[in-house]
Amino acid sequence: MHQQNPVLLPEAFANAIQYKFERPKRRSTIRNMQVTAVDNIADSVQSMMDQEAQFSTVSGKDSIYKVLATHDTLMYGIQLPFGNYTTSLLDMYRPFNTINPSISKVANYDLKDVLQRYTQVAKRRDNEIGVGTSNSDIWGFYQVRDSIGTYRINPAISVSSIFLDEVRGKRSLHALYNQFGEYLFTEYGFRAWLDIRTDDVSDEYIATNQASLAIQLENSRTGLIWKLYQAIPEIKSAEQRIFKK
Repeated sequence: MHQQNPVLLPEAFANAIQYKFERPKRRSTIRNMQVTAVDNIADSVQSMMDQEAQFSTVSGKDSIYKVLATHDTLMYGIQLPFGNYTTSLLDMYRPFNTINPSISKVANYDLKDVLQRYTQVAKRRDNEIGVGTSNSDIWGFYQVRDSIGTYRINPAISVSSIFLDEVRGKRSLHALYNQFGEYLFTEYGFRAWLDIRTDDVSDEYIATNQASLAIQLENSRTGLIWKLYQAIPEIKSAEQRIFKK
């Protein structure tokens, strides 16, 4: 018998933004003492258990708890609804390679505004630690290599932000080209990273970096990729259900 695919409700997407599922984190030192399972739950999850419901439990395995993903944090005077981020901005940008952020309003969140806030904080942080030396338009912290403090920037981060702020993205692109174009720009695209403090540059090319740059540059210019995806009936229908009231 043919079964229809389940309909995606707008509330499902909103819940996916506001909540996440976690297993209790265990302290190895306490586990070695063979204390009870309740005492074994880490503080980070235990503090939420009084307010959040237990989602599922299986005998012999950890329980799963539904906890809030939102943690209002203030950094550089900017409110971040989901707390401090620990991943690359490119990971935040990736869904918006195909989804126009201007229509992305879910529950009480304007996702374009949220992205702009995290981008502003990232730039302020990078300028503060001097990732781009004295030029504030060069930013995009990539990683700290060792305890000595080898800082790297991923040029794709700052330039890809052009779909949120065209002026800021172009300023970064021009600064990188004028100061380091000889080393960064090749026939294969941007190099993976640049370390200004040690005058070092990567000999690798990361495909996801090139994809993000090409797509977001075109979206900023014409919105082509967004329009192509919105022309697909199934995607258009899903976006109307999720983002439009």
